[in-house]
Amino acid sequence: MPDITPFYSQPAGFTAPGNHAAALAGLPAGLAALTEVAHGLIVHEHMAGMYGFELAGERRASVHIRPVSRLLDQIVGEDGRPLDMAREPSARVPGNCRHFTVLTVAALRAHGIPARARCGFGGYFGTGWYEDHWVCEYWDGAAGHWALADAQIDDVLMPRHQTTGLAARLARPSARSFH
Repeated sequence: MPDITPFYSQPAGFTAPGNHAAALAGLPAGLAALTEVAHGLIVHEHMAGMYGFELAGERRASVHIRPVSRLLDQIVGEDGRPLDMAREPSARVPGNCRHFTVLTVAALRAHGIPARARCGFGGYFGTGWYEDHWVCEYWDGAAGHWALADAQIDDVLMPRHQTTGLAARLARPSARSFH
């Protein structure tokens, strides 16, 4: 079987960072650190209340952004500080699970780490339903296989999603660096 990991180490389509390539490459290389960066830049449009604020309707337009280059344009356009500086929840760019995933995949690829977005249905949200959801899948070279990480679930959302150990395992990826 051919090695497909080089293909998933390069930006493409939604994950091409455009003029933000240096900013992504300058972020910490560890998966846990990169998901923390995403948590500090994006707030899920339907979960703003869990962070103590109501999201105004006109701010929801950013959920229609697809490519990470445009998402990063929006983030930097609203707050020009470095990407690893967390914004207050009400100042984060509204998005959804796709935004957390695409940003994390793009950041991993900026470090040469094979990563890809996976979409399907998650049953660990505590609603009793399988909800459509995007997660990040990255190549764990030490283990020799693809592993999942849910870049959306942070410390605020974790208590809501503790119906299974799966949510904790996906939201708490290894803190080790890939380099």
